[in-house]
Amino acid sequence: MRFILLLGILLTAITTYSQQRVEGSLLLGGAYYGGDLNQKLIALDYLYPCYGATLRYNFKPGIAAKFQFLKGTIAGDDEKTPNKARGLHFKSPFFAIGIAGEIIPWRKYRFNNMGIFQKSFSPYASVGVSMIQSADEVQSRFPQAGQIIPEPEDKNFFLSLTFGLGARYDFHEKFTLGAEGIWYPTFSDYLDGVSKNGNADKKDWILSATFYISYFFGAAEPDFNFGKTRKF
Repeated sequence: MRFILLLGILLTAITTYSQQRVEGSLLLGGAYYGGDLNQKLIALDYLYPCYGATLRYNFKPGIAAKFQFLKGTIAGDDEKTPNKARGLHFKSPFFAIGIAGEIIPWRKYRFNNMGIFQKSFSPYASVGVSMIQSADEVQSRFPQAGQIIPEPEDKNFFLSLTFGLGARYDFHEKFTLGAEGIWYPTFSDYLDGVSKNGNADKKDWILSATFYISYFFGAAEPDFNFGKTRKF
């Protein structure tokens, strides 16, 4: 509740002083994890729904920064790895919150010199940093001697870099449709709760793919043009 209230206050403050540079997005898609209990790069068997929201600030048509959170579920199982005899498996909700910069190299101005909105399709790339919270609950089907669960150094919070690719379609002066994939590589091997019981040298990660719809706050004004005689 406090987080939602803080986000609301921040959104109100930003939109009061920035006409159409600020957009809010709702995201819906799927995510899965990679690590000791899922060693595949593409693992649709472990794809679970995820959802989230983004608050984006457009500095220029080709440069933006965003604050984003994502919530979903990750899971893995030794049954689908070469280590079936180990018998470990887990399923856990996760929550990721972070900031990122976006580069949108071929994005057009949203309004032409006459102040008329113009549609555009723009691919983009993003780089950022996030904090991930995941309360893993790893379990064993075949308890073995020397196998300690949970591991003593297991944790629930993880720092992650983020690398994303996406595309957006500005089809309306107030709305945009988009899709993006984001890779969350962590600096830890405990996202699944398995490290010493597995391969401690390989770090865990999450991959998400979402669709979103954005809404531009504020009204476009003739003098809102990043220093030129046209609107953003």
